[in-house]
Amino acid sequence: MKKLIAIFLLLGVLCGAYPLLGVAAETDTEPPQTEAPLSQPRLMVTSYQTDDTIRPNKNSNLSIVFTNTHKSETVKNIRLTFSGEGAVLAAKTASVHVESIAPGKTYTWKLPVTAAAGAESGKVAASVTAEYEAGSGEVYSVTDALTLTVSNPPKETAAPTQPRLMVTEYAVENDWIAPGEQRKLTVTIKNTSSSANVRNLKLTLSDESGELLFDGLGTAYPDKLSAGKTYSWEITLSAVPTAQSGTHNLSVLMEYEDAEGNAYTASDTLRVIVRQSVALTWDGAALPARIVQGETESVAVNLMNTGKSPLYNCAIRFDVDGLTSGGSVFVGEIPSGESKSGSANLRAAAEKEGKVSGTLTITYEDAYGEVHEEVIDVSTEIAKKVEQAAAQTEKEEENKNTLWWLFLLAGLLVGGGAGFGIPFAIHARKQRKEDEERL
Repeated sequence: MKKLIAIFLLLGVLCGAYPLLGVAAETDTEPPQTEAPLSQPRLMVTSYQTDDTIRPNKNSNLSIVFTNTHKSETVKNIRLTFSGEGAVLAAKTASVHVESIAPGKTYTWKLPVTAAAGAESGKVAASVTAEYEAGSGEVYSVTDALTLTVSNPPKETAAPTQPRLMVTEYAVENDWIAPGEQRKLTVTIKNTSSSANVRNLKLTLSDESGELLFDGLGTAYPDKLSAGKTYSWEITLSAVPTAQSGTHNLSVLMEYEDAEGNAYTASDTLRVIVRQSVALTWDGAALPARIVQGETESVAVNLMNTGKSPLYNCAIRFDVDGLTSGGSVFVGEIPSGESKSGSANLRAAAEKEGKVSGTLTITYEDAYGEVHEEVIDVSTEIAKKVEQAAAQTEKEEENKNTLWWLFLLAGLLVGGGAGFGIPFAIHARKQRKEDEERL
């Protein structure tokens, strides 16, 4: 029995050793065949595109397709991150989380992007990184490169313009200035620049004639004037008593600086009207106390310009019931400080008698065409022509009756003188002759 057990053990040893001897034999000829380990799951970008050219200040959709290339293993806990290398920017977040992608499946990430303001036109480099886990928990990371197209042509930038100030409008209270009166001048100044502010302003008003006076020094100092804004400057003016009537030129000088401290100047001319006082006095503006029916009387009116400016188209006109004047009498221009007269011939109506009254109207124009009128009440008495004629005839007869003896006396004296003188002359001659003979 013991021999049988020993035989079985020997056979078992021999059977167990036989495969080992076979393997050793095979090893000497070729390597043994072993099963390959499982491969790494890979997530990669398989395609991408944009729906429009990428430009600054405009969003374009970038679509990126990710594919899990493994045949059997799912990738999970995926984080995708985009980088545009500073030229292309994500319009929203630059990363996204994806739960999982099955083997052989894809995921499309639609990412809004825009170009950076300073990006150059043309092809720019970008990249997208995928971080994920395999089924066994290993963590992997892969980065794919993208090439994107950016359109950002350079913009033409205009050179900075000089800020300009100008007077856009001005107005004088009551439209003109008179000596001895104060009037408000309002000047509107505008910064015509659409973008440049000005500061440190100095405004100066001056009169080249020296006949206009300003309240104060005629200056103003606004702190600043923004682009497109206006400044209203009010200043009180008056004129000297001897100021010339007419238009006076005022100069507005504007000195200012821009934001960089560059200094500028600008000026405008204002035309202001000065009016001197208008005054007219007269004498002789009265009718004779009495005018006979049918007779004509001449009335002279003296007009005196006592104002500071000349008067034009001066005229006088009588309007009296019962007197015919023949219309207005034109006197013409009267310079300041001078006088002129106008004579009107007034004829009394033959059928009018007694007290009559009316007006004397004096009209004239100032240097600005404004018509002035002065109306004076006048009166006279129209006497009957018959009474006047009878009195004249009676006076002439009295003169004749009173002087007849004067003519007679003159005749006697002339005749008597002749009668006495002739004999006396003859006697004197005879006496002279006798005296000569005696000698």
